[in-house]
Amino acid sequence: QWQARWWDLAAAVTRGSPAVPVVRETNGGLMWSGRAAANLPAGVTVGVSGARGQWLADTVLALIPGGRSRPSSQSLVATDLEIGIRKWLIRAEWLQSVFDVPLSAGPTLDVRLTASSGFTEVRVRPHPRWQAGLRLERLWFSPVIGAAGPTTWDANVDRVEGTLGFRVNRHVELKGGWQQNWRTGGRIHKRGLPVVELLSWF
Repeated sequence: QWQARWWDLAAAVTRGSPAVPVVRETNGGLMWSGRAAANLPAGVTVGVSGARGQWLADTVLALIPGGRSRPSSQSLVATDLEIGIRKWLIRAEWLQSVFDVPLSAGPTLDVRLTASSGFTEVRVRPHPRWQAGLRLERLWFSPVIGAAGPTTWDANVDRVEGTLGFRVNRHVELKGGWQQNWRTGGRIHKRGLPVVELLSWF
């Protein structure tokens, strides 16, 4: 990691992949990841990050023709933005993840599945002890061709969350609110959930 007045740079080499972090080795691949961020005047931070690593285990690749020579990596690219203006904090992020999926049979031996997500969050602190926040999220998936025609390989999700926070002291903050979810597939298409958080730092 390297830091300068306006720049933050970081890089890492680890096991696993962004979607499948591991402690014990499951394949012979490594994950390469990095992030570059610019800390601009007026409380603005802009970042770009990426990662790539093998996400399938060698035991899975051994079941298909070609084994480890077949594409089996996950690639991820993301960008993030943060703006702090007096009592206001605005944060946003977008990322796209691509999975290489080797197939054992079919007209196409290798396919790529894409998942994308993004969120925008706005917070305001009208009083040193009180904070209100609103967060909008979306997760969507690329289509695949099935017997019934094109359909996404998982159900898309939209989410809205509103919270109210109270700072008990310098090190503890309580948050409560409501999260509403919408899903385009599956057994449950709509569900709301209460949000309760306890934040502590030192």
